[in-house]
This record gives sequence, C-alpha cells and structure tokens, in this order.
Amino acid sequence: MKIVQQKKIYPLTFLDRLIQSIKERESNLCIGLDPDLRLLPMTLRSSSKSIAEKFEIFCKGIIEATAQHCCSFKFQAAMFASEACEELLSDIIKWVKLKYPSHIVIFDGKRGDIGNTSIHYAKEAFERFQSDVATVSPFMGEDSIRPFLDWKDKGIFLLCSTSNPGAEYMQGSIHSEKGLEQKLFFKTALLAEKLNKEIMSNDKKQSSSLNQTEMVGLVVGANRDYHLNILKKRFKNIPLLIPGIGAQGGTVKKLINSIDLPQEKKSGGFQAPHIINVSRSVIYAGSNEDWIDCAASESEKLKNELLIFKNVIVR
Repeated sequence: MKIVQQKKIYPLTFLDRLIQSIKERESNLCIGLDPDLRLLPMTLRSSSKSIAEKFEIFCKGIIEATAQHCCSFKFQAAMFASEACEELLSDIIKWVKLKYPSHIVIFDGKRGDIGNTSIHYAKEAFERFQSDVATVSPFMGEDSIRPFLDWKDKGIFLLCSTSNPGAEYMQGSIHSEKGLEQKLFFKTALLAEKLNKEIMSNDKKQSSSLNQTEMVGLVVGANRDYHLNILKKRFKNIPLLIPGIGAQGGTVKKLINSIDLPQEKKSGGFQAPHIINVSRSVIYAGSNEDWIDCAASESEKLKNELLIFKNVIVR
C-alpha cells in the first residue's frame, strides 16, 4: 500500500493574514482610530456621556462604517491612554477581533526601550491588547527590537521615515561606518532587512511550526517622496506602513508617483504589500449627525483611489 504523506498545515503569519485581508477586500487602506475629544462630532462632544462612552460610540461607528473598505485598523495608544481609556481600547480590539476577524489590528504605541522593558512593551501590544502588529521605535538599537520578534505570528513596523515636519533632522542625518556614509532612515531599513533574513534562516534550521515570512516592516510617510522611492526600489520585500495622506499633506497621486508601482503582477519573487493609513481625513470627515456616512463615503473613495496597490503583491 502506498503511503501518502500529508502536507503540513502551518498557522498563518502576520504577513500571510495581511495579504489575505488585502485580497478579500481589494484594499490596502488602513483606518487610523485617533479619538480626540476636541475633534469629535458635535453631537458626541455636547453629550453628557462619559469620555469612555463617547470614544466607544465614535470608534465603533467609524469601524462599522469603514470595515468593508479597508484591510486594517490602527489604534493610536496615546489617544486612549491620555483619557484613562486603556481598558476601553482593549475591549474595542476584542470586539473587532470577534466582528471583523480577518482585519489586521495595529497597536500604534511606538514603543522601544532597553531589552527587559521591551519584553513588557511587547507583552502589552500582543497579549494585553491582542494586536497583530505594533509600531516600534528603533532608536535604542537592535536589542530593544528583538523582544517583539519572540511573538512569531505577529509583526512590527519600525519607525523609519516618518511624516512629521521635524523627522528629517534625525532620520535624514548622515552616519559614517567603515568609510560608508548612510542616512539614518536607510540604516533602519537595512536593520529590518537583516532581522527578516535572520528570522527566515532560523525558521528553516529549526523546522518551526510556522511557515515564517517577513515580520519586520517600516513606517514611511506618504509625504516623504524621495525616501519612499529609494526604499521601495532597494527593499522590495519589506512591508510598508504608509501614513501621511490627507491631513499631513500627502496625496494618493504623489504616493503612486514616488513608489513607481507596477501596473501588472510579475512572476518571480515576492513584492511585499503596503498598508496606507488614513486617520483624520476619514474619521473626522463629518462633524454633524452625518459623521458616520461621511466616514463611509471618504473611506470608499480612498479605497478606489488606492486600487492600483492591489497589483503589487506577488506570491
């Protein structure tokens, strides 16, 4: 009797789940949940409800309005923590996981500290808040990043070339090493590449239960045209989280031009997906009773503008 060896079925990694979510909705759009009391619709601002109740109504309303048009939700941790709403954030993420299980949840905490502290920051992001991905600051070096990589089915995005006005002072500064001059944002990308190669190499050696793929991505602002162009050409298999469209001055047209996207899928190799995050221009699109409809309309419009990005993924 011929014995048929069954093919092993591995759990999905962060990148596999991200690609699956993008393909399901034909959307690379990520909706950023940045609840700010000063900017909430007037009907909520003037309500007698508690801050937590206002935030819950607002966040769930935005999520339900935009879910069909996006692949991911990004939660800005400070917006919740500053109003003592961390437990609410945990509850909302649990709710998202139940109602929209294939959406990727990003914990935007921008953590990064000495190794022992980073262990707890990783636990905060992946255990307490049950996120799929966390944003991480690489400023303190490789040992501050490694604790996040112990969670093999999760992912991280390293701050690389951010969308804020003062970013160039640090991220564009030139560093010399062994006679080679490189800007800090490029060194961050090299570190992400190194970590990803190491992860996949170790996985092959250890025959891990996970079919491991890239765990480390980069945060690169949509308004950082020059940096985006350089990074996209040199690091094609590193996923990007791209904020900065809308309120921070970036546009879809400029983004497409700076990345130089292929119009069709090409076989041979892997080209990582990008998540394009939009926050204020969607969640605060309406300030009156129609705020939910306005968010739905704006997210659908952006999804359609970003359709070209779905051609990037090659497996």
